[in-house]
Amino acid sequence: MANTLPTELSPLQTAALRVATEETVPSFTYGGTRVPARVLRVVDGDTVIVAIYVGVAAPALCAYRCRLVGINTPERHPHRVKPDAIREALGPDATEAEITAAVGKATDERNAIIAAANAATAALSAYLGGDGLVELTLDGFGNFGRPLVTLARPGAEKSANAMLLEAGHAAPYRR
Repeated sequence: MANTLPTELSPLQTAALRVATEETVPSFTYGGTRVPARVLRVVDGDTVIVAIYVGVAAPALCAYRCRLVGINTPERHPHRVKPDAIREALGPDATEAEITAAVGKATDERNAIIAAANAATAALSAYLGGDGLVELTLDGFGNFGRPLVTLARPGAEKSANAMLLEAGHAAPYRR
């Protein structure tokens, strides 16, 4: 028998969903359709932790780390600039000025990536609003077992995924 998700919640379930935290709900691994959920935490521009009810007879409130499907945002923690690696890559004939310039350029690029990642994270958080209640649509599972989802505020015309793409905070991503 296949598991299914509830598409409507009782007032008690809705109240529990509103106060859910990562510490108060277990994790889930589940396939399903469009369901009510609450974003507990925005990890970065394309990853969130959600609370969702799983099961039919006795639905349990569970948490899971999900990736927004179809988009990719910059990483919040890109690799650190390593001056020694840059010095080695430039070779023994490189001058100190060339090495300094290369380290500076790499540092500027890293800082730009971090700024773009923070902007994507802030845009997603702003879209989700204060209570974090969303409609979640599961689109399968990614390479690391995370659910691939589309998130939308109830009644919103655009999903969070589409908003991030249109605002330039994300690039299209295909599995």
